Amino acid sequence: MKEALAELFADPAFNTLPEPDQRQKAVVDVMSEFNEPAREIMEERRGKYAANREGYKAFADYLKEGLSKEQAESQARRDVASYGLPSPDL
Repeated sequence: MKEALAELFADPAFNTLPEPDQRQKAVVDVMSEFNEPAREIMEERRGKYAANREGYKAFADYLKEGLSKEQAESQARRDVASYGLPSPDL
């Protein structure tokens, strides 16, 4: 990411962008390319990180489906356990 940002900052087109919002968007676009691979690496290395991500997503989905908070939490924990991950911090 450092190299990609260095290239962006050295690009004359970037330096001539008239609006700060345009420069910010260009930086965010470069950084976004690295988000998914970084998340995958974290999930592989840290089971608790993966468990929390899966647990929060499942919990929110179950709440949207109309389950109570307790039911959603219980079901999310079961889902995470089915993946062989540690119990999430919900």
